[in-house]
Amino acid sequence: MDSSLFPTLDSDFLIIAAIVIAGFAIMRFMPRMMAGVPFAEAREVHEMIQNGTDILIIDVRSESEFTGNLGHISGALNLEAADLKSRLAGGDGQLEEFKGEPVLVTCRTENRSPRVAKILTKAGFTNVCVLKGGMVGWNENEQFETDDFAGQLRQVLLNIVAVLAEAQARPEHIVRMTWYIGDKRQYLSALKEIGQAYRDIIGRHYPVMAVIEVRGFIEDGARLEIETTAVIPS
Repeated sequence: MDSSLFPTLDSDFLIIAAIVIAGFAIMRFMPRMMAGVPFAEAREVHEMIQNGTDILIIDVRSESEFTGNLGHISGALNLEAADLKSRLAGGDGQLEEFKGEPVLVTCRTENRSPRVAKILTKAGFTNVCVLKGGMVGWNENEQFETDDFAGQLRQVLLNIVAVLAEAQARPEHIVRMTWYIGDKRQYLSALKEIGQAYRDIIGRHYPVMAVIEVRGFIEDGARLEIETTAVIPS
């Protein structure tokens, strides 16, 4: 890489930046590791709702988020962590009756919901799960995103922007993106849609990028994954 691209960055700054980025990544996924409850795919939840499964959905975002642009799952109970603790301590009957029933916890980006799920399990709830990816996986029509390449890319980019926002960062702070794709032909056939989705969500900011074709992904149905590095300003 041409060092002239970074004329003002010394080695100490780069080390600090690396620590900040690594620390952010650890903090981002620590709630999932510590929750001790299963994570449900959006498609699974959608099927449960469509099949009329009796499930309590707890959305732990703030009221402004709950009523904001991302919307919320129909029938969800808006209950932040502090309010939930108060209601559990007071023996809330509405919650108590779900102790043995399915309970789904969601937030914006799967950051707060694992902590609330852990509170519920400690309070005796035996069938708690967390919506994987949070509400960024649920659109304004209360439907989940398509399985096609461009549709999944759009959702992945929205997820990236949401994670950046959690750290008070923006797309222009991205310095590197590595795209892992499952099928080169799907990627090439969707270039127009890919370009449009990228400009719509990331804008006209183009960091260093690489595209790598891989054999498959851990999660069935996945078409791509994007590894992103951002330098978060102090």
